[in-house]
Amino acid sequence: MPTLSPAQQRDLLLLFLERVEIRPAAKSGAPAGSRRIDLRLKVRVARLVEGMEERLIIDARERPSAPAASARPLVLQTDVAMTPAGGVELLTPFVHALSTPRKRRANRPAPAPARHPLHRARSWQRRLESEPGLNRVTLAKEEGLTPGAVTHNLKLLQLAPAIQEQLLNVTAFADLRRFSLNRMKALAELPADVQLSRFITLRSA
Repeated sequence: MPTLSPAQQRDLLLLFLERVEIRPAAKSGAPAGSRRIDLRLKVRVARLVEGMEERLIIDARERPSAPAASARPLVLQTDVAMTPAGGVELLTPFVHALSTPRKRRANRPAPAPARHPLHRARSWQRRLESEPGLNRVTLAKEEGLTPGAVTHNLKLLQLAPAIQEQLLNVTAFADLRRFSLNRMKALAELPADVQLSRFITLRSA
């Protein structure tokens, strides 16, 4: 049968397979975490031989005819274990894996840690200072932003150094919302001593 196409294998199987019965196994002994079932196949031997004769050369020997016996289906019974991962394993008459467990989806890479907009503002400022010809308008085009958005981010650089140092270490989403761009931009417009006072109040809220 390995030389036959899948469609030919299916047709040959349907020629001699009369019935398939699946029921919970009365016996125990399945591998840990698996579910054991009884599998009964009712096979018509006469049809099996007829189907094989079309594709194989069979040395037919004379033997007493037994039409009544050949008409009766042959019952094959085996034990099968179904694993939680989706694998199927034949337990009797010998142990054999019928199918391998479904492949698990690869774990998605962990998202990059959140960073405060101040990181972006510092990076942009370094570029503006080191790349001749680069200005806020061309930088905004590169970033897919408006020049006003670039200006708003760069205002964070007016925050007191002590505040900037703390914002650079912010990674929790709750803290990113607390010290949002709009809040810190408004804070940056105040004198340094007022900035520190209000930042401490906001941090302890």
